[in-house]
Amino acid sequence: MWQAETGRTITVLQKAAAGKRKQITAFQPPSWSSLPGISQPVDVNVAYFGYEGAADAVNGQTPDQAFADVEALMRFAETDETVTAKEAANLRDIPSQGKDSTVLWTLQNGETARRTGVSDSGWSRLIYQDRVCYAVTNLLTTDLSFSVAEPKVIPEPEGDGIKTVFTDCSELMTAKIETNLRALPGVTNPEAVVVATIRYGDVVARTGVNPEVGWSRVEYAGQVLYCVSSYLTPAPAQE
Repeated sequence: MWQAETGRTITVLQKAAAGKRKQITAFQPPSWSSLPGISQPVDVNVAYFGYEGAADAVNGQTPDQAFADVEALMRFAETDETVTAKEAANLRDIPSQGKDSTVLWTLQNGETARRTGVSDSGWSRLIYQDRVCYAVTNLLTTDLSFSVAEPKVIPEPEGDGIKTVFTDCSELMTAKIETNLRALPGVTNPEAVVVATIRYGDVVARTGVNPEVGWSRVEYAGQVLYCVSSYLTPAPAQE
């Protein structure tokens, strides 16, 4: 039981509640109550811990369900525009590629969604089939006529058959938060499996980048892997 009282000091309330300890677990005095040693009015809730009991519901209504804010600590700039996938983009229930996220749909090139926000961490908030979902910004475009050029096979001495043109580079990068490293540059190809997941502080050597489709080629743990470019940031200086 929670009891709110007005017109009496906290000291008086404590005495009054002492005889009701079996019925009262907490009481709330008025905001202008006084407390010895504090010159200004105070607003304090007094609770009795160790109470063993269950209060009956006031009514039969189902309580509201609380949900975590999936955008907590992320800054989204509000927008209102139509986008499509450059090639294919997974639409997730939360802005993360971690194990706690679920792929709801895969947006294909030519299919559209309404974008309502863009974060500085590389995610877009979308409305698709009347549901809020999230996709990697680099995989989307507002150019609804966008089409991927016919891929060219990169001549590789090992003949790995990767059909994405990468511009060579050499730089040390790390993940902004958490980044999946895949066997192939894509998310829909069954062979583009996640080989490793890096977090901020894990360093990879980026050897190639394709700004058109938003993928990077990296070397990690002795393997050549691929990841979304917008998930990477320059690694801190190595001592």
